[in-house]
Amino acid sequence: MRVLKRATALAATAAVLAATGAQAPAFAATALINGDFERVTATGQPEGWGPWKPAGNGVISLAEGPDGSRALQLLNDSTDDRTAVGQRIDNPDPSRVRYFRVSVDVKAENISGYAAAVRVQYVNGGVPLTLAARTSGTHDWRQVTEYVAAPAGTTQLSIEPMLDSAKGRYLIDNLEIAAVDAAGVVTASAQPTGEVELSWNFAGLTPHRYEIHRGSAADFVPGPATLLRTLTGFTQAEDATAQPSASYFYKVVALDPAGAQLGVTVPGAVTLPATFADDQRTTVLSATGLGHDVRVAWRLAAGTTGPVTLWGDQQDLSDSDLRKARALGVFATTADGVTLAPNQRKGSKHYALTDAAGTVLATASPAGLAHPRSEATKDRLKDARKAIKDGTPKLLWEALLARVAAGPTGTGYAAWCQHGAEAAFAYQVTGDVAYAARASRRSPSPSGNCRT
Repeated sequence: MRVLKRATALAATAAVLAATGAQAPAFAATALINGDFERVTATGQPEGWGPWKPAGNGVISLAEGPDGSRALQLLNDSTDDRTAVGQRIDNPDPSRVRYFRVSVDVKAENISGYAAAVRVQYVNGGVPLTLAARTSGTHDWRQVTEYVAAPAGTTQLSIEPMLDSAKGRYLIDNLEIAAVDAAGVVTASAQPTGEVELSWNFAGLTPHRYEIHRGSAADFVPGPATLLRTLTGFTQAEDATAQPSASYFYKVVALDPAGAQLGVTVPGAVTLPATFADDQRTTVLSATGLGHDVRVAWRLAAGTTGPVTLWGDQQDLSDSDLRKARALGVFATTADGVTLAPNQRKGSKHYALTDAAGTVLATASPAGLAHPRSEATKDRLKDARKAIKDGTPKLLWEALLARVAAGPTGTGYAAWCQHGAEAAFAYQVTGDVAYAARASRRSPSPSGNCRT
């Protein structure tokens, strides 16, 4: 069943390339023995793979794979444990840099620590290693494809699925590695909250920038109508414009400095969930002056019970004292704001939002419309330090510091961008160099970093 699934997928890709006139990447057959971990020795270990346990009490065994057959399972109880299996393959041409495609299905359960990944070491190549398909946390089965470059002089590649100085349960299946010519691949992963995380890799090319395209069919031709964005210096991005239940195909176009096309990835497909999870942790309220009117907008924390009531007062409401405030309107939880004319504001200069129980959810005061990336000047930072002493700003500030302390929520582009930006802001406000250090941390994915 497993071989038929993989053959069907390859045949579909070939059909798409033929229909579009694109040149298929030159993939060799996988060089690994028992990369699907179906064959087992008399001792219950995967045939063709040597165990590696230099420290700790990790367990190497077999478990159920994504299609119900066998998969490799690595279990560590402590971050002191180091557990892996390994296999070496020959490099067909050590005289030059060679590119290899690494494809694998992985699943993670409560993984934390240094590395849950497929380590690739280059024997006699002078470069120590690459960590491919690195993951952490908890997630269901996902398919990952990456490219690695073996330096000239590499005689063999050591392929090592590993849970190294990390704890948790790591499952690996359908591991393939093959020598390739110049090629590109894009991976699209739908998130429960509705975003699509994208990562891509081109082997044998040195692109200057990338165009991200989205279409409704696998054979769509990238053009102005399908362009989502252009990026320089990144090989990961996020599409936050996807719709529930929609199916999309993504392609990334590699360009040289003059804008000439170097290559196009094969399409990456994704289907979004029917409903998106709401991960909003804190209710946010804003008041923006629009000429004579004021736009009061909000985003409710997940699970907020309605209806919600908007209050206004001439006095600051950051202390949540609404005894003199006036009710300006009652709204369903599906509402996200209201524009108030002067006669609707009833003289109000400050605003608060309460839930059905009368609990103050957030407060705000009007601000002029400004560019969202205004420079963090000394005066603005001074205002921020003053604002976070009381009320909703204080709660939001404490929540931000808690997120920074907890670290990124994943290994993808979006998670590390948010973490870096929030850590950098915490450093600007507090001057604590520990936050600066967190802001400059690199993602576990070599291409998953965000400039902050």
